[in-house]
Amino acid sequence: SVSTLHSDLLKAWNGVPAGITESSLNRIDPNGIPVVDFERSSKNNATSTRFLLDGSYFVIKNIALNYTIPRSLVEKLDLSDVGLTLSVENLVTFTSLKGMNPQQSFLGTNDNAFVTARVFSLGVNIKL
Repeated sequence: SVSTLHSDLLKAWNGVPAGITESSLNRIDPNGIPVVDFERSSKNNATSTRFLLDGSYFVIKNIALNYTIPRSLVEKLDLSDVGLTLSVENLVTFTSLKGMNPQQSFLGTNDNAFVTARVFSLGVNIKL
């Protein structure tokens, strides 16, 4: 159903391409679906950016925070050293692509691939 398509996809079918008029021989039917016709390949060899999307992205891939508890507190517990570690993998991805993972190759289908998992880890390092 058209209502389930993302607005970026719907924009691709909206209107008539620039430079095409009502009397153009190669006018595209706005209600049709454009396809490459290999039987008439001489008319379809123009380079087009019609289906190109900006695939730029920025990912915060790994963050690690380490904290060493002061010795004055650790010695009260009869320990020599205590450290805490918090790490996050794949915290956030900034991209203009909607519903797509920009790190995955895309050839027209998503191949039912899962998004990259976000992983949180907490660690404690205790030295006796």
